[in-house]
Amino acid sequence: MSKRSPIKMFLLILATILAVDAVVNIEPYKDLMGADESTKCPVISNTDSLDNIKGKWFIVYSTMDILPIVNCMTEEIKNIGHNEYELNSFVEFSNGTTLTDTSRIEKKPDGKYYISSRFLGRSNEPNQLWVKKDGNLLFSWTCTLVGDEAHIADAWIHSSDLEESSEFVKKFSDYFGKNSFYAQALGEFPHEKCSI
Repeated sequence: MSKRSPIKMFLLILATILAVDAVVNIEPYKDLMGADESTKCPVISNTDSLDNIKGKWFIVYSTMDILPIVNCMTEEIKNIGHNEYELNSFVEFSNGTTLTDTSRIEKKPDGKYYISSRFLGRSNEPNQLWVKKDGNLLFSWTCTLVGDEAHIADAWIHSSDLEESSEFVKKFSDYFGKNSFYAQALGEFPHEKCSI
């Protein structure tokens, strides 16, 4: 029996996790008045400009389940002009192998950012992206439409210096609560053994 490469195995496992995640995380969004708004993502306002977000960012908390074989993941945003950006994601595994992914982010005329990514590729529609920079922290949130009846929301907390704290999660969760955003609970993302 032939052996699969670590990268192929990871992609197979990742695809399975995302498929399960898509089923488990589908939640209708309800606005503050209780009206069912499940067919669209909530209105995102006050997103920070991506032009002010530079350098490498380590993911320290995430709503997405992650494999224990991952040591860490970093992301870097690059302005490529014409209201378009590249998001370069770098994953380091415990066996020393790495995986790189480049996603495209576009600022649309409505003033919102949209990201097309294989990591978030659960629909053919671009994922709405919201970001907020707070010192050495970067909060990010994406919303993906799933069919006509629901959407999936994922959230991340990035740190520019690998710092972590439960206070980060509280600050982020409080902001979401005040703005009626939906997201699953944030869990710690592997980063202690990061060498990238």
